[in-house]
Amino acid sequence: MKPGHVYLCLFFQLFEPSMTILVSSPFTQSSGRADQCNAIFQFSNSLAIATRIESSYYCNANFYNWTSYPRTASWRRGTDCCTWEGIMCDSVTGDVIEVNLSCSPLQGTLHVNSTLFSLHNLRSLYLQEGKLPRFLANYSNLEVLDFSNNELEDLFPSWLEALPSLYVLGLRSNKFHGLVKSSRPAQPFPRLHIFDISNNNFSGAFPIQYIASFKGMMGGDDRRGNLLYQEEGVRSFYTTHVIEKGNMFS
Repeated sequence: MKPGHVYLCLFFQLFEPSMTILVSSPFTQSSGRADQCNAIFQFSNSLAIATRIESSYYCNANFYNWTSYPRTASWRRGTDCCTWEGIMCDSVTGDVIEVNLSCSPLQGTLHVNSTLFSLHNLRSLYLQEGKLPRFLANYSNLEVLDFSNNELEDLFPSWLEALPSLYVLGLRSNKFHGLVKSSRPAQPFPRLHIFDISNNNFSGAFPIQYIASFKGMMGGDDRRGNLLYQEEGVRSFYTTHVIEKGNMFS
């Protein structure tokens, strides 16, 4: 993992009241990390632990040994968040580089003023089972957006194509519909390498400018266009293919 990366995996459904604040003895840490820890804790306090929820198949005990449980339940304000479950800090700078709440049965809404976004180095975001927040287009450092396996029902999010650093966009297995069309005539998704929109209800022609700069289609390495893309606990090789109305090009 590269320094400065923040990985966020959330399991959202409906909004519920915030959970009880848990307090323990204070500890000594840099003011910068203390601010980050407070931001993460305040974010968790805006969510609620669901009393009953159906887990995604990713969180089934038989699927990659993942299970559903509330990681935030063990978090304590005033303790070093680098020791909290689901939190990882950079060994050199001490900054929080990973927030992983995957398979946590949490309920809530990711608001535009969420304290989570005070983590200014946010580069990777994994949202599973939630809604697509429009304000993500304001975070120019984002490199990976994975909204796969959701119940998202919307038009294609062309408002993301201006993100200058985005190289992975995963929208598979949702309820997106309508045309996949570009709102930027010049260089939409300028760094995009992986573009997965499978298992949706899109229609119409595919804008070829989206894949004009895909390195996976240019070849030039021993893997013949296979791009390594790591998710939580899973390493997957993607071969770049274009499938349009039954015709596949690679």
